[in-house]
Amino acid sequence: MEKQAHQRIAKLEENLWTVDGDIRLPGGIFTRKMTLMKLRDGRVAIHSAIMLDEAGMAEIERWGEPTFAIVPNRHHRLDAPALRQRYPAIKIICPGAARVQVEKVLRVDGEYETLPEEITWRALATKDGEAAFMFRSGERVSIIFGDVLFNVEHFGGALGWTFRMIGSTGEPRVTPLAKWAVVADKRELARQLRELAGTASLVRLIPGHGENIEKNPSEILSAVAEGI
Repeated sequence: MEKQAHQRIAKLEENLWTVDGDIRLPGGIFTRKMTLMKLRDGRVAIHSAIMLDEAGMAEIERWGEPTFAIVPNRHHRLDAPALRQRYPAIKIICPGAARVQVEKVLRVDGEYETLPEEITWRALATKDGEAAFMFRSGERVSIIFGDVLFNVEHFGGALGWTFRMIGSTGEPRVTPLAKWAVVADKRELARQLRELAGTASLVRLIPGHGENIEKNPSEILSAVAEGI
């Protein structure tokens, strides 16, 4: 598989990295994000895989052993087959509601219940069973999302104009498209996000698309909930 364009690895914590990459869509290029969680035993869980160039993949391998690949929904399976090709023993994990769709491109080894206890998660009110993942770096907590949370700045081109017109860029939000295609119960999701906003020692929100949120994450997540 051709490697996708990506930025440098952002080393947020000793055990938490992210990488922003590009994906080509009709009308332009859109942003997407991979999150890497290093467990205490050195294994690495990859959320929403992006295949990096050889130097990037080698840097990940020096850091820890890629062991789990979390496919958070049917739409984030693009690079999972290439990841399995590079790491034949990696365990592909996805929510049960998305399993049939994910298995159209590769074998799934388990659902969220098979993840190590270090990675805590909460199923959200979505059609695919997408979850929020709470990951600790000491006492600091980061929450990792899939398509439930966007934080994409306005951008140019036909695709950027379209996303801006439908209200999908400009600030952290559950986008109108997500409300239609991803969310199963808007009221319940809003309640869940308000509860997550109260997570003790929350320092960061990691959206599936767009910039990480490190300033006032609790307040921002509460505001996102109110906007659903």
